[in-house]
Amino acid sequence: MDCWSKLPEHLIEIFAEKLDSHRDFLSFSAVCTSWRSIFKNNIHCLPSKIPISHCLPKGKPLPLLVLYSTMDSKIHNLFSLSNGKKMVKISHEIDLSKTENKLIMGSWRGWLFVVDYITHEIALINPLTGEEVCLPSFPSSSSLSLVRIKLVVFSYPIGNKYDCMVMFVCNHTKICFCKVGDDKWKTHRHSQGIENLINHNGIFHAMDLSSNLYRITMMENTIDMQYVLVWDTFGNQRCLFSTKFLVESSGELLLVTHAMPYKHLDGIPHFEIFKLTSRYVNYHDVYYLKYEWQQIEDVGNQTIFLGHKGSISVESSLYHGMKGNCIYFARDVIGGNLYTAIYNLISLSVEYFSLDVDANLDGLLWFSPNPW
Repeated sequence: MDCWSKLPEHLIEIFAEKLDSHRDFLSFSAVCTSWRSIFKNNIHCLPSKIPISHCLPKGKPLPLLVLYSTMDSKIHNLFSLSNGKKMVKISHEIDLSKTENKLIMGSWRGWLFVVDYITHEIALINPLTGEEVCLPSFPSSSSLSLVRIKLVVFSYPIGNKYDCMVMFVCNHTKICFCKVGDDKWKTHRHSQGIENLINHNGIFHAMDLSSNLYRITMMENTIDMQYVLVWDTFGNQRCLFSTKFLVESSGELLLVTHAMPYKHLDGIPHFEIFKLTSRYVNYHDVYYLKYEWQQIEDVGNQTIFLGHKGSISVESSLYHGMKGNCIYFARDVIGGNLYTAIYNLISLSVEYFSLDVDANLDGLLWFSPNPW
């Protein structure tokens, strides 16, 4: 490390001028203190459309809301949370040019999963770094307008083709999966349908349409879905008919249920949260691990963002103006208007904020920018 720090400053500046992506700049600045000072002095070399606040470690950027218009679904609108509440359109601040004429179907750790309308080509794109990872084309010859992609999850790291696995749910009936570098998608059809998909602590989990939970084990050319937990509403009919979301929060796997009385703003939504727990049980002198959904009343310092294309949880203290113990979600009401809302798990109250864009829930996606 000492030899690198003793290089002449003009030589280090030459290195810095050759860098053309945020990831290279961040790696460059991590070498040593002197290199980081050069990085700060050459910050103007970064692409002009990306806010510097997304690149320097002065606090994490707030999760963003991505919407595509119902009038022209080729246009993507980007909204940011102002002071943790008001949604402000910031499409001009982040370069989404690589998503033009493409459907954004999912996101994970700052990467977007996009599908080309015409060619059906699929890629992972990081808007902050400009990096793009190509995946096999869509595994169907049918029109994308007839295909419903429910959820997309990736393993990490993205750039390592031997470690990065990508999965998505197609039409609630099958799981499509591949590794980065594969030439085609593999598919697994599940008789009970698939409602949710998540990567929790490096392990893929799925939930069927009956809300039964499975652990997914990767095989050579297929996947094996093993029962983890059969859903039991414990007599709670409201929970039975609610929409369910799997969320990873502080290393825990949560199940969030959302029941909405009716499509009008006066109806207060109802949320219930369950945490996946396990304990050893003795059955005829044989111990086995039993999993259970344990209901919890709050999520502490966490803030949850619910979406049909994936949900995320963040530590609210790391984000300016964001309150903990809240759930951000979206809903459409009679008349076609789309609203974002904040549900407080302590007061059980809800605040609504209208979005000035013609869109619907199918075009909504939470996105957490991440240049790393």
